[in-house]
Amino acid sequence: MTTLKAALVQLRTPATQAAALAQVEPLVRQAARGGAQLIATPEGTNIRQRDRKQLFEAVRPLEEDACVQGLRRLARELGVWILIGSALVKREDGQLANRSTLVGSDRQIKATYDKI
Repeated sequence: MTTLKAALVQLRTPATQAAALAQVEPLVRQAARGGAQLIATPEGTNIRQRDRKQLFEAVRPLEEDACVQGLRRLARELGVWILIGSALVKREDGQLANRSTLVGSDRQIKATYDKI
């Protein structure tokens, strides 16, 4: 039987993607040092902003989001899979999505799901 060691990290997501990455990165590193092969982050990992106008202005497409890109880099560097519980991102139609994203240890996005 194969065993998979998973870890869940809990955040208090700040109002910018860069600050979110600064908060989540040490927790992901700690989980990987502990032997986790799959690390899951919570909903809204990349940004929390109460002001809807400011949120809409700050949100970027998945491929341009600093937090998501940083987590992809970490997945490859640490050789782990990361499940981003969700990232608030801009869709192609300009609307916002609450997107769950699975990142493989090769940095590639393996699956996404826009939460309803």
